[in-house]
Order: sequence, then C-alpha cells, then structure tokens
Amino acid sequence: LRERATVMGVKQTGVNVGGIIAGAMLPPIAFALGWRAGFMVLGVLAIVIGIVSFILYKDPPQVSQPDAATTVPAGFKSVRELFKSRDLWLVGIAGLSLAVVEFAVMAHLVLFLTEAVFFSAVTAGMLLAMTNAGGVVGKPGSGLLSDRVFGGSRRKVFMLWGGLAAVMCALLTVWGESLSWGIYPVLIILGVSAIGWGGVHLTLVAELAGREMVGTATGATAVLVNVGTLTGPLLFGSLVDVSGYRSAWLSLTIFSVVCVVALLFVREDRSKR
Repeated sequence: LRERATVMGVKQTGVNVGGIIAGAMLPPIAFALGWRAGFMVLGVLAIVIGIVSFILYKDPPQVSQPDAATTVPAGFKSVRELFKSRDLWLVGIAGLSLAVVEFAVMAHLVLFLTEAVFFSAVTAGMLLAMTNAGGVVGKPGSGLLSDRVFGGSRRKVFMLWGGLAAVMCALLTVWGESLSWGIYPVLIILGVSAIGWGGVHLTLVAELAGREMVGTATGATAVLVNVGTLTGPLLFGSLVDVSGYRSAWLSLTIFSVVCVVALLFVREDRSKR
C-alpha cells in the first residue's frame, strides 16, 4: 500500500515502451519497404500481443489485508458526493492539461524536427523514441519520489512534473529551432515530465476517491484526460498552420502552467482523513 504510486508508474511505462519501439523501428521500415509494410508490422504485432496476453494473463488472487482499513483512505460514499468534489475536478483538469501537452508532442514532434529543425526523418524518429524513453523513466521515477522522498504526497510530484514541462516547452518556444544539440536534453526532460505523470495522477485520483468510488473516479477523470488527448494534437497543428511552431509551443507552456495552478488548490490531506 505504501508503494502504490511506484507500481502504478511501472505499469504505465508500457505505453512508452511501445512508443520507443515504434519510433525506432517504423521509419526505417517505411523507407526500406514502404508505409504499407510499417502498418503490416503493427498489425501482426497487435495480433501476437493479443494472443500472448490472452494465454498468459491471469487475474491475481484476492489477498486479505486486515490492516487495510487503517491505511486506505475512506474517500467518498456516493457518486453524487464524488462529483461534487472540487479536488477531484482540479486533478482532472490538471490531467487534461498535461494530456494536451503529451499528445501534442507525440503527434507533432517528428514534423517539428523535420520541418523546423531540419533533421532527417530517421533522426527525428529516434528523438521521438528518446522522448518516450524519458517517459519510461518519469513514470516510475515520479512514483518513487512520491513514495520515498515526498512522504506519500502525489500532488507535489505532479506539480514538479508540470513545472518541468512548462520550462521545457518555454525553451522550445524561444529557442526551439536553434537549440542544436541542446534539444536532446530538453526533449529527454520533456519526456520525463510531460509523459511521466500518468502513474502519480492515477494514484492521486484513487486516493482522493477512496476504495468505494475508485472505479467511478478513475473513469470520470479519464474522460477529461481523453479530452486533452484529442484536442492537444488538433490545437497544436492548427496553431502551426496559422502562426508557426513558436505559438504552438507557447500554448503547451500555458497548458503546463494551468496544470500546476490547478494542483495548487488541491487539498491532498483530504485523502488522509
């Protein structure tokens, strides 16, 4: 129970491991064999993974924990009470904001690097993989910081990640096209922060909601996060078309700041009652 943020972060890294593999593997395949071959590889992998998961995955046994009542927060008792929670809505807004940043970066980073920085498509794909690798580090890393360094506080680590994302997006706004080799550490840190927040976010939602309402709360905040997932790439691309990459990166800076500001007003001690 005291390691749940770390475990959630480890689980969430699967998304980014897939991103690393795709970013490193698909551009060379597309250049060598054509884009249809790239999609064929993805389709075959999806089928294989589905079959392997179906065969090997087993639900874990239910383990009784007699002391769980003293270590799991009571949370909310009804859906109505849950949806009246200011804290839960603020955490949802924070997740929406960083989802805008994360998926805008994932959707447009390769285009930015090829069109504005003039990297080759293969190099840009490798940088996308490297950014995802930052997320692989950031998700369990945020959990470890929360569990071991910040005394179980999820909000503080979430705010730290949002602040780092804001700084990196601001650097790309001002110097993105002229950073040269400096773009490598910027993208790694951006990956750690803008991609590595998912585990600590889900843990915070679960602890605010409590055992009885954790499924409802997770689903409700997932709706908000998915709004950011859908609108982030559209917003970024529209701004690029209208006024260029600088304004697009500035919008991601603003969304990162919104995440931090929303979390400032979350009363995390409510989950400790």
